[in-house]
Amino acid sequence: MGPVIVGGTLTIGLGDFTPLDLVTHNWLAVVIGILMLLTAVLAQSAVNTLNDYYDYKKGTDTIDNCVDTTDAAIIYHKLNPKAARNFAIACISAAFVTGLIVVLLSTPLVLIMGLIGAVTLVLYSAGPKPISYLPVGELISGLVMGGIITCATYLAMTGHLSLAAVLGAIPPTLTIALIMQVNNTADIQRDKEAGRRTLPILLGERRSASMIVTLHVVTLLYCAGYILTIAPWGIFIILLAVIPSYSKLKILWNGPYNVENRTKVMKTTIIQAIITNGAFILAITLRAHFA
Repeated sequence: MGPVIVGGTLTIGLGDFTPLDLVTHNWLAVVIGILMLLTAVLAQSAVNTLNDYYDYKKGTDTIDNCVDTTDAAIIYHKLNPKAARNFAIACISAAFVTGLIVVLLSTPLVLIMGLIGAVTLVLYSAGPKPISYLPVGELISGLVMGGIITCATYLAMTGHLSLAAVLGAIPPTLTIALIMQVNNTADIQRDKEAGRRTLPILLGERRSASMIVTLHVVTLLYCAGYILTIAPWGIFIILLAVIPSYSKLKILWNGPYNVENRTKVMKTTIIQAIITNGAFILAITLRAHFA
């Protein structure tokens, strides 16, 4: 959802639309934005379900290494694995339909982005060597679920893609990649047993935690720099985001990243992502009113 909101906000902040235009004249752009939001939710649901399904089938998820009952629904709630797989397929099919409608209402270039996302969605969990098993899994997740969705939303709503929009997609790209890195850092032992070679496994828990905190700070600094170029006064909104960020980054620095503390660090990094992207969105939105 976040990347779609960022993409929609950029259409306002970069001057393609005004809030009043969207409400009174450019209703088609609003419809496209809503369809993009639905497509993103369906795609994310499919990714999560497929990942759980294949982890269950490969024996990666067990009661012993999954203490969060919401993280292993197939195990704890005794769901039929085939039903979970079919649900994922249904989500993919529905995302294809809503995505196709977006293409028909906007530009064929969105189709290329959608195909990249669809192929990545399947390859992330399926196949002999899934992307989730590789050190690039976090980066690819960020690029597809963050960067491509943000850019595709902007492109679909406006009919063009500017450099400023691409640069504006970097914050959601980084924060989604960091969410995946926190998840994989907490799962280092489990992933080792499953034969994965994720980035946190290569770095080790301590260095991965250091990288997570550093990149969260870099993302905030990037947001500040971006806002300075389009609305200098908006820097105060980013600076305000630093206050709640301190306690979150402290938790992410200290950890520990293990099965027992997994829920805590995951919630913390998600909240930090909301803080960063929320401040970014607010600064861009207000810029549209005072530009």
